[in-house]
Amino acid sequence: MDKYYAGQIVKSKHGKDTGKIYVVTGILLLDETGKTGVKRLALADAEKFNVNKPKLKNPAHVQIAFKNNKFCDELAGIIKQGKDINKGRLSQIIASLENAQI
Repeated sequence: MDKYYAGQIVKSKHGKDTGKIYVVTGILLLDETGKTGVKRLALADAEKFNVNKPKLKNPAHVQIAFKNNKFCDELAGIIKQGKDINKGRLSQIIASLENAQI
């Protein structure tokens, strides 16, 4: 399994949101069922889900869309400050990454 980190851009591969782009805002370890190490990714899309109210998704149901670029660093900085991701800025970042095909 790939390592995920805050600011990373991922794409959903399962569920009704298949193909949707998200930003990882955190990694949660859940232990509510007695299973230690059950992971969920906290995801934001700046539309329905944001940094303060993220979507929780199984890491196996997403794939890394773009690796190690300056935009991931910018998004990681925003997340570390606890700010919501601006919908317009996130749209710009995703469009520029798709055009550059990183």
